[in-house]
Amino acid sequence: MALSGVCSAKSVVPYLNVITDSSLVLNGGVNRSFTNRFLIDSGIAYTNDTHTLFASVQWQQGSDGSKAVGDIQVYSNIDAQNFSRIYEAYYRYDADNWYLVLGRTDANSTFAAPEHATEFINSSMGFSPTIFALPTYPTPAFGVLMAKQLNESLRMSAGIYDAADNDFTEQFYIGEIAYQLDEDNQIKLGYWYDTTAAASFNAKQLYKAGRGLYAITDSEFNIGSQSIQSYLQLAYSDPLYSEIEWHLGIGANIHSPFNQTNHIAGVAVTSIKLSDYLTTQAPHETAFEAFYKAQLTSTIAVKPDLQWILNPSGRRDIHDALVFTLRLELSFN
Repeated sequence: MALSGVCSAKSVVPYLNVITDSSLVLNGGVNRSFTNRFLIDSGIAYTNDTHTLFASVQWQQGSDGSKAVGDIQVYSNIDAQNFSRIYEAYYRYDADNWYLVLGRTDANSTFAAPEHATEFINSSMGFSPTIFALPTYPTPAFGVLMAKQLNESLRMSAGIYDAADNDFTEQFYIGEIAYQLDEDNQIKLGYWYDTTAAASFNAKQLYKAGRGLYAITDSEFNIGSQSIQSYLQLAYSDPLYSEIEWHLGIGANIHSPFNQTNHIAGVAVTSIKLSDYLTTQAPHETAFEAFYKAQLTSTIAVKPDLQWILNPSGRRDIHDALVFTLRLELSFN
């Protein structure tokens, strides 16, 4: 997808989003319990021609649903330890075929993001869990990134972020190439490197930086009158320093199912191979997800979501979990 180009007018755009998840472990997991959590996200963007200032705050409260399931991939992408903080605050400069961002940013808004996976709620759908150091929700970081459109088909993006709690003694580097095959098909290839020293799982190499690779495809096609959007993720990270060595994810959305305008249905699967250096009893965790989103009004949407999680965290003492979540989304722009 090409960069949008230079803006030509002043604008002030505020927004407010509220998400609530009510989840019930129907079977398996650590215990069959009910959990609830919410996220409030509010921000404002001021744009004057080529210059944009953006700031946002977030407030998250509630129970950690993964404690009841025992999964490592985190089945709800708003799960976190309770927090309230300034989330992003950055300056962006837009030119004809490139842009620059400086400040506290969420790296996943630019990097490692399947464009057709945004409606799924499992965290691994949004970005590969092999990229364990990615500065994203719930803790973005100060950094600088640049993206340049080389031609109609090829875009390059690169970023460096603070990986050491605001003193920049350790850094997280990431680069991505996106190639637009045609109007409906795109491929992204990325590499990341985290300089933060960490002990290896085998205790033979005491300190080393983490690193990894990822690939993403996004496609869109029609079956009859139905529009189908699909994605594929494949990623790898060093198993000496990452709990997750390999990740494979694939999914698809159907727009306006059953001729219901503004409704979306989706199915996906995400599977990880755990590091051989861990003491887990099973090498894989796999989650299947299905959802149906009904946009009731321009402001309100409801999304019933069902996930079946096999071998949570690779532990044989935790039974496969069946989890139902009802997500409510409120958007004010």
